[in-house]
Amino acid sequence: MRDGDKGDVVVPAYVQKRLQWQADLLPVIRERMTTGGGAGAGHEGAAAEEATADHEARTVIAVSFACMDVATAGLIALDGAGDVMELYDQALALTRTTP
Repeated sequence: MRDGDKGDVVVPAYVQKRLQWQADLLPVIRERMTTGGGAGAGHEGAAAEEATADHEARTVIAVSFACMDVATAGLIALDGAGDVMELYDQALALTRTTP
């Protein structure tokens, strides 16, 4: 992309939106991943448990977005002839595969 192209504005705007989506999703995903509503306030080590829960939720969110990026790129490479959700499922399955 050349300087002054619309992409120079669109990409940062998309990144900003994506960061906001991730922030919005964090409490939802974190809650779904924790049992019993998370660590108790008086529990020793609660801060470490909270940090771990946030880290795990952020990881799930990041992997989900990355898989959608790959699926979208695949759909573009197929000139729209594929199924984006099938491509997403394939990408996500690869993250679960152990060597």
